[in-house]
Amino acid sequence: MAPLVIFSLLILLISIFTLIGINRQKRLSQMKTDFINNMTHELKTPIASISLVAQMLSDRSIVLPPEKVRDYHSVLLSESKRLRMLAEKVLQISMFDSIAAIHFKFDELEANTVVEEAAMAFQLKVKQDDPNGTIETHIDAEDPIINADRMHFTNLVNNLLDNALKYRRPEVPVKLIVSTKNVGKQFVITFADNGIGIKKEDLKRIFDRFYRVTSGNVHNVKGVGIGLAYVAGVVKAHHGTIEVDSKYGQGTTFTVSFPIMDD
Repeated sequence: MAPLVIFSLLILLISIFTLIGINRQKRLSQMKTDFINNMTHELKTPIASISLVAQMLSDRSIVLPPEKVRDYHSVLLSESKRLRMLAEKVLQISMFDSIAAIHFKFDELEANTVVEEAAMAFQLKVKQDDPNGTIETHIDAEDPIINADRMHFTNLVNNLLDNALKYRRPEVPVKLIVSTKNVGKQFVITFADNGIGIKKEDLKRIFDRFYRVTSGNVHNVKGVGIGLAYVAGVVKAHHGTIEVDSKYGQGTTFTVSFPIMDD
């Protein structure tokens, strides 16, 4: 009797784990489908803009004033940059399909400088998109030396900076505070914004690949759901941690920690 009960329990457990695996694969498949749909939507706008401007510039029957030509050139540059950024995002997440295979070039890195330079460059982007927006930096870490891959660490910082602009509240000037400090033997970076915030039920999934926080129409949310997945992958590869605290409708704070190098 006992062997039969044990066998039945094993069959039940196997069935449960199989169903869990199937459901997980279904969710991932749906998220990938959403990702493709979102990417298609994101690509349509810059492609349409570039196509329209190209037609206007190539139409010899229309004489354009110099200022209009400059405007069109600006559109071409802006939309080309947008396409390049989308391509880079896809490349980032495709690399982390097999994170163990990625070759990180770890070296001694003065992280304060990287964070400060990225924040200064981002200030220009904030002023362009939101003239009333502000970004404050508090570079207070006294020991900023970490063992890191400069390129991926810089990409991580830029991704978290971009979130503040991407998920800002309508009609509310962007405010972002970036700070560094030491906590024990950790180098800690904090990104605190006053954006739309994240609902409690969404917090546990924001680092999943292809997942995007929704707000009614899925296309109201910018991006393609890969930035934070990439960030989480970089943090893990550097033996760090990332935490998020958010109040819906008020803002979000990301806190990233990396071990400092031993003397």
